[in-house]
Amino acid sequence: MKIPSDDFLALINAQYKSHLQHNWAQSHPSHLKNIKPILRHWSSSQNNRLKETVLSRLRIGHTRLTHAYKIENNNPPICQTCTTPLTLEHILLTCPIYRLERRHLINYIQQKRLPCTLQSLLGDADPELTELLLVYLHNTRLDSEI
Repeated sequence: MKIPSDDFLALINAQYKSHLQHNWAQSHPSHLKNIKPILRHWSSSQNNRLKETVLSRLRIGHTRLTHAYKIENNNPPICQTCTTPLTLEHILLTCPIYRLERRHLINYIQQKRLPCTLQSLLGDADPELTELLLVYLHNTRLDSEI
């Protein structure tokens, strides 16, 4: 029985995507895997290269602010306010120094009944939340440190 080439290619493509998803699910835990447990196209792409770069760095978890010490061969950074390790989660969700700037993000998350996690904040399910995150980073001047 002959199969139309479009149907055959669609089947191959679906099997390949299934294989990739299975491998992703079985891989070691990572920052990006926590943000994006299901492989698919990012729908929150920005039409601004700087914004897209900032989002990409946050999503993979490698920013100048949190990872420059590896290149410079120094100790991991510590938050000057809290004396805890400087992580993306700390900067984006818990550090009290950014409490006022963060209030719009937190209010939005609470209104939408979303979990207050990096996955919610850095995922692409809500473009308005992504835009609020970029505004937060700009207001705190952290966007230049990412």
